[in-house]
Amino acid sequence: MKKIFTLLAVALMATAANAETLTACDGTATSAYVPMYGLYYDTQGTISQMIYPADMLTDMQGSTISKVTFYANSAFALGEGSLNFGMTTVDQNEFEQTAPIEGATVVGTGAPVDGETELTFDLDEPFEYNGGNLLLETTVTTPGTWKTTYFYGTEMGTFSGYYQYTTVSGNTPQYRIQFLPKVTFEYTNDVTAIESVNANKAVAGVRYYNLAGQQMREPNGATIVVTTYTDGTSSTSKVIK
Repeated sequence: MKKIFTLLAVALMATAANAETLTACDGTATSAYVPMYGLYYDTQGTISQMIYPADMLTDMQGSTISKVTFYANSAFALGEGSLNFGMTTVDQNEFEQTAPIEGATVVGTGAPVDGETELTFDLDEPFEYNGGNLLLETTVTTPGTWKTTYFYGTEMGTFSGYYQYTTVSGNTPQYRIQFLPKVTFEYTNDVTAIESVNANKAVAGVRYYNLAGQQMREPNGATIVVTTYTDGTSSTSKVIK
């Protein structure tokens, strides 16, 4: 058992050490509508969506995303609101009609912190990205302050952004925009060097553990996989199911 916990500790340290980042749409253009519509941050249910094309994210394919950050061009002054943050992959690389795309899974929450210029979402449910166009979504769950906020990004030749909000009269305007905000993804690769080295060895058995070190019958959520080989050696890897 001591050996198993040592393997788990090594796997967790390796995961932390292998964290990488990818930044997309690092431009100087600005938008007030995505990744969140600051003016209507005081309105519960206000939605912004963005589609990042797969060719921007090639280096991140086959990884697990744990953090997403956007960049405002001035300090926030938006009060105590909060946002749900959702992700999914989609077939299209733009919004084909003026309507939101359904199916984003809420993977975290966050809020613009007054006095800061970065909007960060630490994901409660790390997102496994295996390629494809990546849809990001923010939804106001707790209203903040009615105040325009602008984010850095890049003008696009396609309708890569979308937003909707509700007016005082109860109308819900919806718009598509040709803009993507600057974003940084923090991620880890799920396939480790140890697995590559042991690829040709004969497997004697596989065991699964959660991050607390408890053994499981099968992978569930963030899982440490301990593989033993017929030569008596072992290797570990982290997977997300």
